[in-house]
Amino acid sequence: MDNQLSILIDKCWDYYVKYRDMQNSPIVNPCIPVFWFGDLNKYQNESSKKVITLAINPSNDEFRLKKTDNYNFIRFKKGQDIYTKDKLNIVDKNVFIRTLNNYFKDEPYSWFYRMETPLNCINSSYGEVIQSGKYSNYAIHTDLCPLSTFNKWGKLSENIQNQLLIDFKNILNDFIDYLNPDIILSSLSENNLDKYFNINAKKDCIKNIENDNGGFIRKYKYNDIYLINGRNMRGTPFGAMTYDFIKNSLDRMEA
Repeated sequence: MDNQLSILIDKCWDYYVKYRDMQNSPIVNPCIPVFWFGDLNKYQNESSKKVITLAINPSNDEFRLKKTDNYNFIRFKKGQDIYTKDKLNIVDKNVFIRTLNNYFKDEPYSWFYRMETPLNCINSSYGEVIQSGKYSNYAIHTDLCPLSTFNKWGKLSENIQNQLLIDFKNILNDFIDYLNPDIILSSLSENNLDKYFNINAKKDCIKNIENDNGGFIRKYKYNDIYLINGRNMRGTPFGAMTYDFIKNSLDRMEA
């Protein structure tokens, strides 16, 4: 663990503690902040093309296998050793890193299988139990907010949404700089593209490819990174799209 990552983890954890200890906290209990999903080491050291995926925040179902279960650490098994801590020491940070790095080795949430399709189309994968060794580049996932909330994002009050996004915006921007990706694959609303990346969904679009089912894939430039945003009108990530449409669109995006 280098110093830059250590500092980012400290900042992320400080905000987690703020929300964990808040009266009428909006976040799942128990939980840990999911700063990233996937093997950061493989992403950094074994991938010639650096690809990250990006969404709003972790589902509350990340902390249970069934909706009838109490919240638990089934997908983040060592999280139970650190979630009550106010500060993480070096040993705790290494536990945190290993826990996030191992995410795709066990029972990843079903949402990630949808994102595998566009990843595979650019020779990338989350790897492990989803795909083992079939693609050259290891992708990781991160979110605008790393905290899992009791309610789905769209059902949170606008005040809580804005508070979470404001608190984590600088940390995410610094983390993206740290990750230094070539491509960000996302499924963000026009509002969040503007809020987070200062991207006007229509005016700043480099390429826009749509199908007859309301699905669209749009390419933008964010600093030196290509941000490719894919969704349908209901907001489903790369929804209402066939594999061939996604593959052909991404081939054209990279041309």
